[in-house]
Amino acid sequence: VATPASPVVVTTYTGLSDAVLNVTVSGQHALVTTEDAVHVLDISVPASPLLRASHETAGTPQDVAVGNGILVTDFDGGLRSK
Repeated sequence: VATPASPVVVTTYTGLSDAVLNVTVSGQHALVTTEDAVHVLDISVPASPLLRASHETAGTPQDVAVGNGILVTDFDGGLRSK
């Protein structure tokens, strides 16, 4: 966000079939949780996000954190790390 006091919508991404629960941005990627999966979007070109990967989860992923790996908190299945 170039101007936090005045954010501007650059584009929308409609490629996910479920409701978005959470978005975590790490560098050039946005990790998006939906009702049964975590999706990785390449946002290096903000006007043209690209789906790079999807991973189905055993339950409903509530949150995603990125560090040396990826940590997903799953409402039904607990914590998962990669």
